[in-house]
Amino acid sequence: MRKISRQGLAFWSEFFRMTIPIILTQLLTSTLHIVDNIMVGRLGDTALASVAQANQLIFLLRLALFGIASGCSIFASQHWGVKDIPGIRRAVGTSMIATLIVSVAATVAAIFFPEQVMRIYTKDPEVILLGAQYLRIVGIGYIPVGLSLTYNAANRSTERVKINLVASAAAILCNVFFNWCFIFGNLGFPRLEVRGAAIATTIASMLEAVVLIGWTYYKKYPAAGTISQMKPQSLAQVKRFYKVAFPVIANECIWATGTSAYYAVYGRMSTQIVAAMNVFSTVEQVLMAFTFGIMNAASVIVGKRIGAGLEDEAVSCGKRMMWVTAGLSLPMGALLLLSRSSILSLFNLSEAANSAAYAVMGVAAFTFTLRSVNTVSVVGIVRSGGDAIFSMIVDGGSIWAIGVPLAILGGLVFKWHIAYVYLLIQSEELVKGIVCLLRFKSRKWMHNLVETEKTGAT
Repeated sequence: MRKISRQGLAFWSEFFRMTIPIILTQLLTSTLHIVDNIMVGRLGDTALASVAQANQLIFLLRLALFGIASGCSIFASQHWGVKDIPGIRRAVGTSMIATLIVSVAATVAAIFFPEQVMRIYTKDPEVILLGAQYLRIVGIGYIPVGLSLTYNAANRSTERVKINLVASAAAILCNVFFNWCFIFGNLGFPRLEVRGAAIATTIASMLEAVVLIGWTYYKKYPAAGTISQMKPQSLAQVKRFYKVAFPVIANECIWATGTSAYYAVYGRMSTQIVAAMNVFSTVEQVLMAFTFGIMNAASVIVGKRIGAGLEDEAVSCGKRMMWVTAGLSLPMGALLLLSRSSILSLFNLSEAANSAAYAVMGVAAFTFTLRSVNTVSVVGIVRSGGDAIFSMIVDGGSIWAIGVPLAILGGLVFKWHIAYVYLLIQSEELVKGIVCLLRFKSRKWMHNLVETEKTGAT
């Protein structure tokens, strides 16, 4: 019987310590989205579609902020490899500037121009009206969302993952409770329906930020820097940060606008298709929680080793991460295929929306493994090595060069069934997978950013 090496034991110990809290956090967040959709779905297809389309703005915002936070995470995890606390705090401070700029811009769009935002995604007057009501309220919570994502990334990169789980759990319980109160008018609260869902989401976003940031500073975690400690030491340092972070931010914005373009296509196919894809998306997020857990753990485990100069070990860990992802995603895809009828019975969908969601879930079950491995490879491994420009090209480029044109062609030109349109969209994953595997084998994705900062190179 083959013995596991000491290095292998260390990896698996670190892997489970990191991934389990992250997976639980992702599962809680995904479960919240399902509960939200079940509650809002009780109001009908139009209400569900209006919230889904309104949430395209927070979807774009979250991905832009995730790009900024990922830039922070790349530097923080590599600095953590050599226990450089000042370097971690400077990374947090530098990323916070961009976080606040983006969050404020999204807040202005949601509160002052909600109808214009909704018209990007739908022509249905009732969907526009309800979605605008939702946006005016939920936009108040966009800045707390940005703060939470930044500190979440910094804590995760320094292996402080339990507080992220606690903050998410508190936010979810809060959201579900106030959804029940404000959407349906329980416990003497007014029945506000879609506006009630927005109020609950906003309160929960604020609570998550307070718990997460408050505990980070109370426990004096590595990310808990003062304003002076988070201030960059020089303009050259800021340039080095954004040289890596900007392609990551651009990557997420390009990918987000591409995904948002899919919903613009769905909205022009029918309101029922939007409702179906929104339900499918929330279910998929639950399955992807395991993938995201491995992805986030990979970014820390691999990045930490690169920062410490252990390149061979970083490659070995990356390979293990990809194999674990493939092994876990295969049964998850099978589970989706076998349980789709039971899952859809939880939602109050029309017959047309239910049929569309059922068909798309069937396609997704067979493409789930490829998508999961690509997510871990591109975002968790290659990007953590500082190879942000390549990640931007392969991830953002594939969606606009392949996915969006095929979605428009299938959905709006040929007017195919949504299952075939979704299959066309997923063809981008095959191209992405081949290109990323070749890049991983070349080792050109590994860049020691800690050493670069020490030498002052740009």
